[in-house]
Amino acid sequence: MSNGDGRTGGSKGSGAAFSRDTTLGQTPEFYEFGPFRLEPNERRLLRGDEIVALTPKAFDTLHLLVQNSGHLMEKDQLIRMLWPDTFVEEGSLSNNVFLLRKALGDNSEYIETVPGRGYRFIGSVRQLTKTVSMSLKGVLEAGSQSGPPMTLAVPLRLRERSAWIAAAVLAVVAFGLGIRYVQRAPTPLLPIQFTVESPTKEPFGYRIPLSVSPDGKKIAFVQNDETQLPWVWVRGIGLSEPVKLEATAGVAGLTAWAADSNSLFFSMHDPVRNVDRLKRVPISGGSAEILCDLPLNTRVMSANQNDQLLLASPDDTLKQISISDCAITPTAPLDQTKYDVGEGWPKFLPDGQHFVYVALRGDKRHDIYAGSLDGRPGKLLLHNSAAPSFAGGKLFFARDGYLYAQPFDPDRLALSGEPVHVLRSQLAFAGVYGFANYAVAQNVLAYHEQLYPQMELAWWDLNGTRLSAIVEPSHWEEPRVSPDGRKILSSDFDPLTHTGNLWVIDPAQKTTTAITHDSPFGGVDGVWSPDGERVALAGAIGRASQSIFIQASDSSRTPLGSPDLRNNYVPMDWSPDGAALLYWEFDNQNQIGRYGIYPLAANVEPYPLFGTLTSNVRDARFSPDGKWIAFSSDQSGRSEVYVAPFGTSGRAVQVSPKGGQNVRWMPDGKHLLYLAADYRVVSTTLKLGENAPAVEQHSLFQLPLSRNENGALCFEIAPDGKRLLLATPVGRASVPITVLVNWQSELGKEGR
Repeated sequence: MSNGDGRTGGSKGSGAAFSRDTTLGQTPEFYEFGPFRLEPNERRLLRGDEIVALTPKAFDTLHLLVQNSGHLMEKDQLIRMLWPDTFVEEGSLSNNVFLLRKALGDNSEYIETVPGRGYRFIGSVRQLTKTVSMSLKGVLEAGSQSGPPMTLAVPLRLRERSAWIAAAVLAVVAFGLGIRYVQRAPTPLLPIQFTVESPTKEPFGYRIPLSVSPDGKKIAFVQNDETQLPWVWVRGIGLSEPVKLEATAGVAGLTAWAADSNSLFFSMHDPVRNVDRLKRVPISGGSAEILCDLPLNTRVMSANQNDQLLLASPDDTLKQISISDCAITPTAPLDQTKYDVGEGWPKFLPDGQHFVYVALRGDKRHDIYAGSLDGRPGKLLLHNSAAPSFAGGKLFFARDGYLYAQPFDPDRLALSGEPVHVLRSQLAFAGVYGFANYAVAQNVLAYHEQLYPQMELAWWDLNGTRLSAIVEPSHWEEPRVSPDGRKILSSDFDPLTHTGNLWVIDPAQKTTTAITHDSPFGGVDGVWSPDGERVALAGAIGRASQSIFIQASDSSRTPLGSPDLRNNYVPMDWSPDGAALLYWEFDNQNQIGRYGIYPLAANVEPYPLFGTLTSNVRDARFSPDGKWIAFSSDQSGRSEVYVAPFGTSGRAVQVSPKGGQNVRWMPDGKHLLYLAADYRVVSTTLKLGENAPAVEQHSLFQLPLSRNENGALCFEIAPDGKRLLLATPVGRASVPITVLVNWQSELGKEGR
C-alpha cells in the first residue's frame, strides 16, 4: 500500500491470502496479458517497451485483480486489502478501477464489473516464475545480438548467423511453456487521467487557481477551508493526497512555481500595513519568506530561472519584478484604444526572457501576443484567443472555454500548422477577462471543467422543510420576491455563452416572461421597486462594464449615469420610500468593491457608504423601515455580516461571529436571517439603538447542499415572514480537478 509519500513498498494489500500461484510454488516474476506485462517486484506495468504510468494505489489494485484472475473480488474485500488501516469511501475503489481501464485502453475485456458485488479480471493471464525466466534468458544469451527485438521477459536480440537456430529453440520453448513470442513495435504513450477532489469540506468553486510545476511532477492549487480561508495545496503526480502548505493561509489567489520546481511564489494581504506581500514557500513545508511589498491586488503570474516574476497589476497592465531589488517596471505596452479591458495571463517561455499574454477587449475578441522583458511592443500571434501557455512544442489557448494547441517555435516566436482541440469538455472560463481554468507543463495538463448546475427555486419553511417548487429548474440566479409576494424576479444564465436575461416568474399562472432581451455578457441582475411596478436592473448593456437602468412595466428604460464608466455597478436594494438605490460598485482598476447610495432625486450625486470599508462580496439590504442597512463584507479576510444605520451617523457593527453572508431582514425589522460559513441558516435578534448589536442568535436549519459559485445558494424571505425562497443546485454542485498525463495522445480527438 502507499505510504503517503510516493513510496509503495511493503503493501499490506498484496497479501498471499488471495494469490492463485500455479507455477510449482515459485512466485511469479511477472504476469503477461495482451500486450501488457505486469512486474510486481519492479512495481511497473509495461505495454511493449513503454512504461504505463499508474498511481501507486491503482497499481496495487491491478496486482490484486491479476493475481486472482477469473475470480470475483468483492468490493469490501478489495477495500480492506488496499486500505487496511484507513476508512475510505467506495468511490476511491471505483476511481482506481476507472484509472486502470483508462491505462489499459478502456478495454472491457480485462476488468469486468459485477453489479453490486465487485470486479473480476477476465483477461488471459500468463505467469512466469523467476526460475523459468532465468532459464529462458540463458537459452537466449547463447544466441546472437543482431536482428529484430524479440520479447520474453525483457527485449532480446538474435545473431544473424544463428537466427534460424535460435528461432527454432524459441519455438520449442514457447510450445513447452505455453508462451507466445511477439515482436515489439513502438507504441505511443497512453493517456492517464485522474481527478483531485477538494481536500477540505468546502467544495471547489467555479474557478480554481491552478499551476503545474516546470518539471511536470506536481500540481499546486488554492482551495478554501470550511471557514472560507484559502490555502495552497500541492499534490505530486504519483501521490494520492494533496498536502497543505501551512504558511499560505490567506493566500491571494494565484501562485507561480519557481523554475526549480521546489518552491512557490504567492502574494498575501498585510492588513496592518495595508499592502500585499510577495512571498516564497518551499513545497517541503516550513515558513514562507517575505520578499517584497506589492501594490494592493497585484497577482503573481509566472517566474523564470532568474527569479524574475510577471505580475498582473490592478490597473490591468502587466508588470515585472525582480526579487533582488523589488523594483516593479512595465513589461508589455498596452494600446488602450484597441484593448479596452487591459492585458492578462502572462506565462514565461523557456528562455525566461520572452512570454505570451493576452490583450483583452470588451467584445471578447482578444488577441494573444509574445512579449519580452525589455518592454518592447509585443508580437501578435493569434486573434480571437485567450489564456495562453506553452508546453511540449505547443502554444495552448482557449476560445469560449474550449482548449486548443498549435505548434509553436519559442525561439522564433512563430506558429505553424493548424490548431487542434485538446479536450472535448468546456473549461471553466471568463470570456471578457480571457481566463480559462487550466495549467500545463511537460506532459501534464491539469484543468477544471465548467459546471453550471441547474437551480431549483422552491419554497421552504423555517424548519428546513421543502414545500414546493415554483418553476422548472434552469440556470436561475439572484431571485427576488416581489413586494406583494406573488412574483419572482430572476436572471436565467446561459452557461455556454455566459450571457443571460432577466425574467419574471408567476407561480400562480405558471408563466415565465423575459423582461430583457439584450443577453449581455454576465447576465442581468434586478431588484423590485417598493410598489412592484418598476425594476432597477444592471448589465453590460452597450459597453464592457455593468451600469444601472430603471425599467418600467412598458419596458422603457432610463439609464442612471455611472460615476465612473470603467467600473461595474449593481443594484442591491431599493429604499422603502422609493427615494434611493443601494448599490455595489466594483473598481476594475483597483480590484476593490464598495457600497454606495444612488439618490433618485434630480441633481443629487451618488455617494459611498461605510467609509473605508470595502467588500468583494455583493450583498446588502435596507431594513423594512429604511433606517438600517444589513450587508456582507470580506474586508477582514472572510465574509461577515454587518449592520449600520442609514441616514444618521454611526458605525457598522459585525453581527456574524464566524463568517456569514446572504443577510435578509425579517418583516418585523428586528430580526435578521443569514447564511453562516457552515451553511446553517441563522436567526439573529437585534437591539436597535445607536448601534445594532446582536443579542441572540440561533440556528434554524442546515442547508442540504453547500455553496456553488456557479449558481450560489441563496434565499429570500416571503413578505409574511413564514417561508423562504431557496435557490439550490440540481445534481452535482462541484467538479474535481482533472489531471491528464501524456496529453499529447489526446490532441485532435475532438470531432473524430
